[in-house]
Amino acid sequence: TVMLYTDIPVDILYKNVLRLAWPIAVVLIGGFLAITASLFYTTRRIMIPLRAMTRKADAIAAGDLDAGYAPIKKKYMSAETLSLQTALRSMVVQLNQVHELKLAAVSADFERQKAQAQARAKSHFFASMSHEIRTPMNAITGLSLLLLNSSLDDVQHKYVRDIKLSSEALLKIINDILDSAKMEAGKLEITPADYDFTAMLENIVTIVEVMAMEKDLQFRFEADSNLPRFQFGDAERVRQVLLNLLSNAVKYTKKGVVTFRVVDEGATMVFEVHDSG
Repeated sequence: TVMLYTDIPVDILYKNVLRLAWPIAVVLIGGFLAITASLFYTTRRIMIPLRAMTRKADAIAAGDLDAGYAPIKKKYMSAETLSLQTALRSMVVQLNQVHELKLAAVSADFERQKAQAQARAKSHFFASMSHEIRTPMNAITGLSLLLLNSSLDDVQHKYVRDIKLSSEALLKIINDILDSAKMEAGKLEITPADYDFTAMLENIVTIVEVMAMEKDLQFRFEADSNLPRFQFGDAERVRQVLLNLLSNAVKYTKKGVVTFRVVDEGATMVFEVHDSG
């Protein structure tokens, strides 16, 4: 047992204790209030923004990318939480870009499949249509050939010959329609062979003369006298190009002249189409 003896009077001792207790109490209360204020400040500056960004992150994870752009009141934000919000927005921007790229890829794939389906449908339609037309046209060509071998005067022979040439030209157009479908499908092939160049030019001139006559246009055909009779190449493609050029010249010329000129330059055969339209 330890006993402390003092000669200080009790009333003086109490006064001194009370005098020291007030400052201590003030310090303790002030410290408590400071800690409470610090906790409150920390909660508002850190915890509230963190909770808000947690809710944003949950919404973004659920697919609501717009949630990342919703602002948080800056008075609640510290430098760290502001930086975190900036990083969150940057992540949302990147997610939006990825989402847009995925949508664009899906849309492009859909359009590609749609175009392929349309190309298949068009090819099927052209094939069916040209098959149905080719049969009667072959009959017309065959019958006109029989008539040409019969007893006809010169005028009748010319008319029947024009019918035959026109039916052959129509068959070529039908084949061109099929070729356009093949071109879209990437299946068109060039098939070169020896062909009668002079006969092809005569056939083209006959067809264009009829077209020009219907529009009261003059049609002139000029060719070198030494043109070779035979050439090597894809006659159908050459004929197709020349007929396209000449038919356009006739189509867009209201009055005047359409001139078709063929020049042999040795290694090169030059075709010229001039019109006043």
